[in-house]
Amino acid sequence: SSKLYEKIKNTSFKRMSPSSPSNVAVAHLEKLIADIQQQSPKTLAVWRLGNKKLVDALRGFATAADGAEADGEHEERRLLDAVFALFRDQLNPLLAEQEGRSPGGVASSPPAPEGRPADDSSAAQEISVVFGGKYPAAGSPAAISEALVAKLVPRSSRVLTVSRSSVDASLLPPNVTHFVRKHLDSGDAAFVEFASVMQEAISPRGNDDVRTVAFYFTLGQHKGHNPFVRNIEGAQNFCRALEHTISAWRRPVVQGGMGGTAKKAFRVVLMGTD
Repeated sequence: SSKLYEKIKNTSFKRMSPSSPSNVAVAHLEKLIADIQQQSPKTLAVWRLGNKKLVDALRGFATAADGAEADGEHEERRLLDAVFALFRDQLNPLLAEQEGRSPGGVASSPPAPEGRPADDSSAAQEISVVFGGKYPAAGSPAAISEALVAKLVPRSSRVLTVSRSSVDASLLPPNVTHFVRKHLDSGDAAFVEFASVMQEAISPRGNDDVRTVAFYFTLGQHKGHNPFVRNIEGAQNFCRALEHTISAWRRPVVQGGMGGTAKKAFRVVLMGTD
């Protein structure tokens, strides 16, 4: 979509006459679709293009862009607004619907109703671990990660949150535990910090009914010294700790707990930052 937007923007600015529509956007979109379908190896975009409704929405957007009159100095603003509306009203709902139909997709298990007690038998099936987030104890969520934690609390047996800052434990729901970890993006110390929280998540204490552990990991560094390098380092240490933890989790044990392999699974959800 971003490539299509850039092509439309550049084409609109170069038009000789605002009343001379072209088919440049449509042609560019069809070339992008063909290029994606011929990819080797295949990427997630190929699966996305299997959604006919989504492709039709993109084609409709490109056709409308070709037929619109250029608006001089306001053209880029108009195009940005059009792209925003495209995602808000058409693409995002279609993407979510497609994920919901996918086996193992996050949306295939609808969120629990607000206010469901944490000891509900269906809620006891999952433990949620949020790296880079905390419960909005001060009131309304102030960030995407806080909103995520608030939604996970009623649908999870336990929620483990991890951030650099501390939280007043007396303000947390009974099924939420917060960990302060300050070195998640720095070398061997990061591996130890990730692994310690993961080990707590899979520990057998009271987890006999748990079938899934979900790890939410945010690539959230965007300020300070080399933030993107720190994101990569954090991701590498997360992966190392996850490999170590899952290996230990799936190792058979004598008595139940989280060490057995029957009907146990884990999910990893990668997130960005607001």
